[in-house]
Amino acid sequence: LIRQAKLESFKEFEDKILGRKTEQGPSQQLGEPNPILNKVTNGKELLKAAIKLAENRSDKAIIHMLEKVPNLDTVKFTTVNDSTNPKLQGASGYFDPNTNIIYVDPRVVDLSHIVEHELLHAATDVEFDKHVKIVNDVHTPLTPLGKKAVKLFEAFIDESLKSKKAFYAQKNVKEFFMEANTDPELKRFLRSEEHTS
Repeated sequence: LIRQAKLESFKEFEDKILGRKTEQGPSQQLGEPNPILNKVTNGKELLKAAIKLAENRSDKAIIHMLEKVPNLDTVKFTTVNDSTNPKLQGASGYFDPNTNIIYVDPRVVDLSHIVEHELLHAATDVEFDKHVKIVNDVHTPLTPLGKKAVKLFEAFIDESLKSKKAFYAQKNVKEFFMEANTDPELKRFLRSEEHTS
C-alpha cells in the first residue's frame, strides 16, 4: 500500500509536470494519418503493417514472435475509436478483449510502438490474466509465474520512483510487460546499470 501511495503521488507529478495522461496512456504526438493502416481489417494484416513500420532489430524480433500467434487473424482492427468505455475514449490505441478489437489512431507519429504494443496485448492478455489479476490497480498473483511478474513490476516501480522517471509502464504490471517490449526509452532505462533491484 505504501508503494501504491507513492506511485499515486508520482502519477500526479507525471500529470502536472510532464503533461502526460495516465488513464489513456502517454500523450502522443499527432501528424498526418499514415496510409499504411488504410486497408487493415484484422490482426494478421496489422502484423504485416507492423513489419513495414519496424524501426530496428528489436521491433522485428517482437514482430517475428507475434507471427507465431495463431489467434491474431480473429482479432478485428479499426482506426475509428468508437469505444463507449470512457477510459478508452481519446486513447492513441487500445486492445479491447471484450470485443476482440485493436484500435490505433493512424495520426500517431510513433505508430510502430503503438501498433506493436496493441498487438502484444491481443496476443498475450488472455494468458497473462491466468497469472495476475488486476482490480483497481491491485495486483494479485494467481500462479508462481504471476508472483515473479508482480515482484519484477514492483522492483521497476521502486527504481523508476527513485529515478523520478515517468513511464506509461507504471500503470500496472500488464502495461509494464507490454511497454518493456515496445518502448525504446523504457528499454534503455531497464538496461541501465544504475538500478540496484
